[in-house]
Amino acid sequence: MNAKTAKNIKSILMVALFAYLIAVPMILLFVIGEAKHDLDGEKDYALPAFHFGEFLNRKFQTDFENWFSTKYPLRPEFVEAYGMIDAKKDSINLNFIKSAPPAPPAVLKDDTGNETADSEKEKEDQTIEIEEIAVIEPKFPEYILPPEDLYDPDGYRGTDHVIIGKNGCLYENGYINEYYGYSQKYVNVTDDQLIYRAETLRLIQDELAKRGIAFCVAISPSKASNMPDHIPDWYIAQNTPIKPDYVRPYVRFVKFLKEKGVYFVDSSSLYKSLGMTNTFPKTGIHWNRMAAYETCVALIDEYERQTGAEVKHLAADGIRYSKNPPGAEKDIFGIVYAGKKKEMENAIVDDRYYWPDVYTKNKSNPSIPHMTVQGGSFTGDFAYYFQSYNIVSQYTGYYYNDGGNVKKKWEREIGKTSYVILEVNEQFVYNMGGNAPSWGQNDIVILDLGPNIVDSLYDYLLDNPY
Repeated sequence: MNAKTAKNIKSILMVALFAYLIAVPMILLFVIGEAKHDLDGEKDYALPAFHFGEFLNRKFQTDFENWFSTKYPLRPEFVEAYGMIDAKKDSINLNFIKSAPPAPPAVLKDDTGNETADSEKEKEDQTIEIEEIAVIEPKFPEYILPPEDLYDPDGYRGTDHVIIGKNGCLYENGYINEYYGYSQKYVNVTDDQLIYRAETLRLIQDELAKRGIAFCVAISPSKASNMPDHIPDWYIAQNTPIKPDYVRPYVRFVKFLKEKGVYFVDSSSLYKSLGMTNTFPKTGIHWNRMAAYETCVALIDEYERQTGAEVKHLAADGIRYSKNPPGAEKDIFGIVYAGKKKEMENAIVDDRYYWPDVYTKNKSNPSIPHMTVQGGSFTGDFAYYFQSYNIVSQYTGYYYNDGGNVKKKWEREIGKTSYVILEVNEQFVYNMGGNAPSWGQNDIVILDLGPNIVDSLYDYLLDNPY
């Protein structure tokens, strides 16, 4: 094969790849419907079948966009692309296609050229306390947000459900409304509802323990509670707490979990115990990889504590970085800025995006045989860390209420699993196991829990005691 033929084949393959990943989906979406800017909660949507009548009344277009926006790979980049197409209907601009970020250095170095990472391979076990947390010196300097003067955005303040906070920090409004009690649905959550959920979790935990299965509730963090200093003054000024003595459902939920003896890892408390404040990127509402890593380490520790087994561990001796955000760390940026050239001029992003230089420690130890995880988009990092670094041999993941398909083959799943993790974000503990809440103008009423994985597992174990 001569060089010219090889070059032609390479060009054909590149065009085919572009058509499959970018052009065909984008053109299809452009032809059949408007671009959808907001991310409608964390719901799970099925690919709709085409019906001419539903095409005429636009139901097909809406259902397709909902499925596409949550299911298709490279979702953050597509969200940005949708906004650009919506803003430039007459001339489609495909400049959103970006090259891969440069390979980061193995260990981050400071301005003097010295390595900032600790050279020790062993990581001490962290004791997770919910109250009276003793803040320690963080292992990595990058775990601390750099000090800066904070200021509100000047002029453009975002959209109905993604607002621009201080120094360009983006928030979905539901996190702030829950944190301060601005929305009725958070204020209305009763102790009885939270106690009931804690009791169902305790039964799940006990029944699994009888079968030799470890169990843990993983509470993922809220950006509002982890970065309250960046919440904009203008948003606080235009809202008033509905109840003067409002106590967050999350705070009460943690209290009831402790009272009922439910095993859990609370990410926000964990980060405080580590002296960690750099947990979210400015441009997204999902934790950064550094925060996800620490929660994963704590979940492995919890498995060992319950089982007495020594397994493979995650470890890191350095922090990598890129000027381009990896994965979901830019997941809501496009909702606010895509296609808005004037506003983009004032957009503030992180100078660097960090993640640990992770490796597998204690490779001679066994992996966790099988892990079963239920939760939302935060569990994508569980799957990444636990599978990529051979912490688990097999992994089953269920996404929230799995689109209502909650009748799982629990006898088979429970029969083969060794660790069950149920994830919930502290912003909506009231609806654990069901659909995530709608935000924006709909951040008012508590959604019906509906069929959900947690209750399905509870019902199975209740009906089939060990």
